[in-house]
Amino acid sequence: MFVSAAVIGWVTTALVGHPFMGLTAFGAIALMGCVNAGAAYCQWRAVEISQSRTAVFTWADDLIAMGLGYAILSEQRYLTPTLVLGVVICVGCAVAMAFHKRAGSDEKSSRASPFALLGWVAAYSVIWGVAALVMRIYGLRATSIFWFATAWYPGAVLGALVIRYTSSEKEQGEPLTLKGLAGVFVLSTTIWAALALKYWASMLAPITVTQPVFQVSELVFPVLVGLFIFKEHQTLSHQGKLLLALATAGGIVIAFSY
Repeated sequence: MFVSAAVIGWVTTALVGHPFMGLTAFGAIALMGCVNAGAAYCQWRAVEISQSRTAVFTWADDLIAMGLGYAILSEQRYLTPTLVLGVVICVGCAVAMAFHKRAGSDEKSSRASPFALLGWVAAYSVIWGVAALVMRIYGLRATSIFWFATAWYPGAVLGALVIRYTSSEKEQGEPLTLKGLAGVFVLSTTIWAALALKYWASMLAPITVTQPVFQVSELVFPVLVGLFIFKEHQTLSHQGKLLLALATAGGIVIAFSY
């Protein structure tokens, strides 16, 4: 998938003809892309434990990114009492949800320690929080959207190769069929476009404005997928559903706190 996204990046950059950003910037962005491949792996492991519970933690990388924005880019002026309220709601519900016992949970989920989920989530949240800061920094420098994505995905390919050759045969899975390869190409197009759009948003607005907007979309849609497509609502108690609803409300409060 990352290979296809890298190819898409090089082709689009060649077509638009934007000037090269320089080797230093290219290398720094590629390094971030490489580390981000590790974050993707951590997210997959967390989703393997529970899609809906993982979705509740989408506030974490946003909160880290916002904190870095305050500390490094002096974005404190965007901090409001309403934002603090939303963050408190999300954090409280997320921590409670991670340790919440689901009624009639399946065997795989019941074996998984809540600390395992928290560990995977913490790893990718820190990486994504730093990635958001990197995007904002290069956005302020007006680095080309196309070159940013072009530098990012070769690094992601390298990171994915490291993960593949250090993972067990079970984790590597079966070789893809032609139909599977076609699906991967479609996904590659979407992740390339998503990265380009997110970077574009980083060029237009501060982290503390963009991240809360991402917060709501990252929270609501994965929760719905986990509950209604993967049928996790069948093993979620009423208390768990209430926590999910409150966490969603907290995300909405954050998004509209500006």
